[in-house]
Amino acid sequence: MRRTFRLGAPLVVALLLAGCASSQPSFYTTQLDTSGGLGPGDPITHASATIGQVTSVTPISDGDSEIAFQVEGSHADEIHYDSIMTLNSLGATPSLDVMNVDAMSHSAPSGTRLDGAS
Repeated sequence: MRRTFRLGAPLVVALLLAGCASSQPSFYTTQLDTSGGLGPGDPITHASATIGQVTSVTPISDGDSEIAFQVEGSHADEIHYDSIMTLNSLGATPSLDVMNVDAMSHSAPSGTRLDGAS
């Protein structure tokens, strides 16, 4: 006797959506004491590769700035709970660099506020 299995439509849709979820950008924020000219569209880098971009820079109390940024879905696992976002203003265009304190720490979900250093 031969058995065949049929994938139900809901299972197929769930599998397709799971595959698409990783391609969606993840969003994070950090706070810096100076924005260093950083603005929307400036790069987010990790290990010298661009993995995302700044989406907004908002002045907050005491002259600090809140930086919102997005990371491409395929690079979201490179953002950890203990990542530190560092301002790099040495080049022609400023950037935010991801520095991971512990390579084995857990990835931070979208919406996490990360420590910043400028």
